[in-house]
Order: sequence, then structure tokens, then C-alpha cells
Amino acid sequence: MDSLIQMVNMSSASNEAVRYPAWNWRDWKGFLSRLFCPVPAIRKYQYFRMTTAEPGVVTMRTRVGCPEVKVTVTMDGVHIPYQQPQIVEAKGLSRNRQEYLYKVVRP
Repeated sequence: MDSLIQMVNMSSASNEAVRYPAWNWRDWKGFLSRLFCPVPAIRKYQYFRMTTAEPGVVTMRTRVGCPEVKVTVTMDGVHIPYQQPQIVEAKGLSRNRQEYLYKVVRP
């Protein structure tokens, strides 16, 4: 890890690696997919608004001046838990990936 930090720091005069040793990756996609419905064609929208007056509803627009579209994102009868999703353990790099990075990415 130290060599990676050194490489990031040396890659540019303004780069500085920030290490988060206590950081845990969590399975947010799996966790949220059980609680919320996907928004169809979400990438075409640029403006999103949510209010306390309509919990679970997202109001969206494709651009300024376009009509608003309302989508209910919460699933019926689902209680949102206060716990966090499971921690995802790092699997590490395969030997092929290590060799590729050594040959192609290293300075």
C-alpha cells in the first residue's frame, strides 16, 4: 500500500494520496435494492427534488423548463431499517491483474 501512496504522490505536483485505514466498503446496492424501486431511465434526468410533504416520491426534470415527472421510489409496506448493510471484504487482485498493473501501469 505504501508504494501505491508514493506513486500517487509522485504522479503530479498537486496530487496527494489520502488513506482511509478505517474505511469499510458496504453492499449499498444490495441493501437499497430491497427497499427502493429503480427509477426508469434515470440518466436522462438532470434535476431531482424530494420533499417531506411527499415522502418516497422523487420529482424529476430532464432540463430547465421541462415538465416535472413524479416517481414513487419506496416499496409498499417496507420499513427502512436503521442498520447499515453488510461489510464487503476485499478480495484482492488476481495474479493476472497484478501482472497487468505491473507491466502497464507502473512507471
